[in-house]
Amino acid sequence: MKKLFFLLVFFTLAFCYQLNISVFDPTGVKLVGTNISVYKGKELINFSQTSLYQKLGEKSLALASFDLEKGTYFIVIERGYYQPKVYLVELNSDQYLEAILIKESQSYTLYGSLKNYSNFEGKTLRLIDKNGKEAAKTKIYDQGYFLFSTLYPQTQYRIVLEDNEKKKFSQYFSYPTAGAYYLELDLQDEQQFQKKEIFFSSKKEVFVGEKISIVLKFGEQPLTNKTIIAILPTNQTINLTTDTYGIALLNAAQEGQYTFIYENYTTTTLAKKVIQTPLTEENKTTQQEQKEKSNQPEQNQTIFNKTTNQEFEKPIIQPKKTTAGELEILILFGLTTFISLVLLLLFYFLFSKNKK
Repeated sequence: MKKLFFLLVFFTLAFCYQLNISVFDPTGVKLVGTNISVYKGKELINFSQTSLYQKLGEKSLALASFDLEKGTYFIVIERGYYQPKVYLVELNSDQYLEAILIKESQSYTLYGSLKNYSNFEGKTLRLIDKNGKEAAKTKIYDQGYFLFSTLYPQTQYRIVLEDNEKKKFSQYFSYPTAGAYYLELDLQDEQQFQKKEIFFSSKKEVFVGEKISIVLKFGEQPLTNKTIIAILPTNQTINLTTDTYGIALLNAAQEGQYTFIYENYTTTTLAKKVIQTPLTEENKTTQQEQKEKSNQPEQNQTIFNKTTNQEFEKPIIQPKKTTAGELEILILFGLTTFISLVLLLLFYFLFSKNKK
């Protein structure tokens, strides 16, 4: 029995890797007594505290050591008055981590796991804010694990899963303070991941007196008869309803920012006054010159049209019609000319004959 036990221990150790973690503060002070937890998803696998360790000829460390099987783990490092630190470790050899804890932080870490992830392992997960700007990027690790760092409290984010040209969108979320938060999502749950994206937008700037158009769609489909909350520059709140095209209109009667809210989505529009520049003598002269220049092509066009019309309006000379009397005169004139030519020929022959 003892032999079996020792063989089991031997094979367990033979297929384990060592993970060593040392912890400091930003000034290099060794943080002995820091809590370090090793998780598989939400399940706690191992726990230890850093203790002072010094190897001969080397500097001392606040170190914790773990013997772990090959796999993917979350390492959560916590200490009172310090911000927690989370690592995602793929363990396939002995590793050493050096963690630096700080007391004050303006950001948080989001880590967690995805259910029904098997077809998406290795795919990219992006985190985008309300403006569509990418805030962080990671991949889906073994067991569906993911980790995003340096996120900011009170900021709305959503997770986007990209699979070739197909996308899935999580609901928007935010966390109130700095720290570390665990999130579990199901890729097949339509309530958590949508195949289409909500489009909620308004024009960024308008002038006072213009209408603000707010558009609400799910993919390419307009969302009709939906209530949109509008917060006016006076902080007064009114409700708007989308029409059959998924559009709601509001007249920007006052200067300032208009905020529109639909569920977890927000868009804003700034209404500005129209600034009229006083008309000085110099501006008047400039405007008059511009007006004259703009009128000049019209004048040239008018002159061209007149010239062209005059050319086309020249009278066309029609052949004069011949009357009956004029026709008789022409015939007599022709006969007379013919007889005269005949007589001339006769005189010519007679004169030639007498001469011989």
